Amino acid sequence: MKKQNVRTLSLIVCTFTYLLIGAAVFDALESKTENQRKVVLQVGFIKLEEGIYLLYILVYSFFLKAEITNIRMQ
Repeated sequence: MKKQNVRTLSLIVCTFTYLLIGAAVFDALESKTENQRKVVLQVGFIKLEEGIYLLYILVYSFFLKAEITNIRMQ
Protein backbone atom coordinates (compact mmCIF):
# COMPACT_ATOMS: atom_id res chain seq x y z
CA MET A 1 0.00 0.00 0.00
CA LYS A 2 1.06 3.53 -0.60
CA LYS A 3 2.13 5.71 2.28
CA GLN A 4 -0.80 8.12 1.71
CA ASN A 5 -3.33 5.28 1.81
CA VAL A 6 -1.91 4.03 5.11
CA ARG A 7 -2.17 7.52 6.59
CA THR A 8 -5.74 7.93 5.42
CA LEU A 9 -6.74 4.53 6.74
CA SER A 10 -5.08 5.13 10.10
CA LEU A 11 -6.77 8.56 10.36
CA ILE A 12 -10.16 6.96 9.69
CA VAL A 13 -9.55 4.23 12.27
CA CYS A 14 -8.34 6.73 14.90
CA THR A 15 -11.31 9.02 14.29
CA PHE A 16 -13.78 6.15 14.55
CA THR A 17 -12.11 4.87 17.74
CA TYR A 18 -12.15 8.39 19.22
CA LEU A 19 -15.88 8.70 18.52
CA LEU A 20 -16.65 5.31 20.08
CA ILE A 21 -14.67 6.10 23.23
CA GLY A 22 -16.31 9.53 23.47
CA ALA A 23 -19.77 8.01 23.12
CA ALA A 24 -19.01 5.44 25.83
CA VAL A 25 -17.76 8.11 28.24
CA PHE A 26 -20.75 10.36 27.53
CA ASP A 27 -23.15 7.46 28.08
CA ALA A 28 -21.47 6.55 31.36
CA LEU A 29 -21.65 10.14 32.63
CA GLU A 30 -25.18 10.93 31.50
CA SER A 31 -27.00 7.65 32.12
CA LYS A 32 -27.40 8.19 35.88
CA THR A 33 -28.71 11.73 35.45
CA GLU A 34 -31.00 10.63 32.66
CA ASN A 35 -32.49 7.85 34.78
CA GLN A 36 -33.10 10.26 37.67
CA ARG A 37 -34.86 12.73 35.37
CA LYS A 38 -36.93 9.93 33.89
CA VAL A 39 -38.13 8.86 37.35
CA VAL A 40 -39.01 12.46 38.27
CA LEU A 41 -40.99 12.87 35.06
CA GLN A 42 -42.82 9.60 35.57
CA VAL A 43 -43.80 10.55 39.12
CA GLY A 44 -44.95 13.95 37.91
CA PHE A 45 -46.99 12.37 35.14
CA ILE A 46 -48.66 9.98 37.58
CA LYS A 47 -49.58 12.91 39.85
CA LEU A 48 -50.95 14.82 36.87
CA GLU A 49 -52.95 11.78 35.79
CA GLU A 50 -54.41 11.42 39.29
CA GLY A 51 -55.28 15.11 39.36
CA ILE A 52 -57.09 14.90 36.04
CA TYR A 53 -58.99 11.84 37.20
CA LEU A 54 -60.05 13.58 40.43
CA LEU A 55 -61.13 16.63 38.45
CA TYR A 56 -63.18 14.38 36.17
CA ILE A 57 -64.89 12.80 39.19
CA LEU A 58 -65.67 16.22 40.70
CA VAL A 59 -67.11 17.58 37.46
CA TYR A 60 -69.10 14.41 36.85
CA SER A 61 -70.54 14.46 40.37
CA PHE A 62 -71.39 18.17 39.98
CA PHE A 63 -73.33 17.50 36.79
CA LEU A 64 -75.12 14.55 38.38
CA LYS A 65 -76.19 16.73 41.29
CA ALA A 66 -77.29 19.50 38.92
CA GLU A 67 -79.29 17.00 36.87
CA ILE A 68 -80.96 15.57 39.97
CA THR A 69 -81.78 19.08 41.18
CA ASN A 70 -83.18 19.95 37.76
CA ILE A 71 -85.37 16.84 37.72
CA ARG A 72 -86.68 17.57 41.23
CA MET A 73 -87.57 21.16 40.30
CA GLN A 74 -89.68 20.07 37.34
